[in-house]
Amino acid sequence: MTENSHNDVLASMTEVLSPQESASGLVTTATRARSTNDYVELKKLIKQHELLDKQPLYYTYKLITILGMLILSIVLLFTVHNFWFQLVNALLLAIVYAQLGFLGHDGGHRQIFHSTRKNEILTLITGNLLIGMSNSWWLNKNNAHHSHPNEVDMEPDIDLGEIP
Repeated sequence: MTENSHNDVLASMTEVLSPQESASGLVTTATRARSTNDYVELKKLIKQHELLDKQPLYYTYKLITILGMLILSIVLLFTVHNFWFQLVNALLLAIVYAQLGFLGHDGGHRQIFHSTRKNEILTLITGNLLIGMSNSWWLNKNNAHHSHPNEVDMEPDIDLGEIP
């Protein structure tokens, strides 16, 4: 897409709700219909470009890479006895564990495999076994998050509380 076509798309999206409508709080039926039509068009475009399709090859490569980095880091942890080297290794481990968390998150949303069972096995391995985070805890918290996004009293990710 060219810069002009990006600007045209942005202009058309901002025209959905005019400043007068948003300032007065009035949203007409026609505005809602335009907004719904824009969403339908966007969803159709996303599906045409297969942006929501599962990517098993990508995740296979990602899983192999992450597990390889984890094994490498653990081997280095036990074989190299240099404090400064281990500080760098700790950074590598932090990156690996973050990537495992992202992989578990995608599996928890059933985005990796077509089979629910395979996604659950992956999340149990990444969450419970490798990270040490309960898969059922994450599932309950994530469901509450998606049930009430950005609602102050209902969203578990807004008020994390104090660290005990």
